[in-house]
Amino acid sequence: MLKKILKPFYLALIPEKHKDNLSNHFSEFYLGFRMIVKKKKELTYAIILTVFIWFGSIFQFYFLAKALGLLVPFWFFMMIVPPTVLVEIIPISFSGLGTRDATLIFFLSFIGIAAESAVSLSLTIVVIYYFIVGIGFFIWWKNPVKI
Repeated sequence: MLKKILKPFYLALIPEKHKDNLSNHFSEFYLGFRMIVKKKKELTYAIILTVFIWFGSIFQFYFLAKALGLLVPFWFFMMIVPPTVLVEIIPISFSGLGTRDATLIFFLSFIGIAAESAVSLSLTIVVIYYFIVGIGFFIWWKNPVKI
């Protein structure tokens, strides 16, 4: 079914010189995807873990905003955290500084939150990220994993 959906895009958008190479890669991707779908138990665990992690990120944004005195509804964070994290991982800045700030300024402006407050939230998120990474580094330093 996926092949039927993507075939018109493949025919219309891919230059002739790249079609063979892309076709091989798509076949490998499709076979790998079929293998993953067959492992329903592992796939279910992965989906549950992904949802749990996303809600953890959303709660983190929500509680940090509350700690800063920002009145932002939880449902609003459910809508803005995924695109904010997506923009944050674009490799054009260090630790998402600037990109996350601009994204939060943009989204939070819709509900009347000032740019200064959005930047405060963004910088608080960075501090928490580095605090968590620091804990992980300390644990690894005391007991490094042998690979």
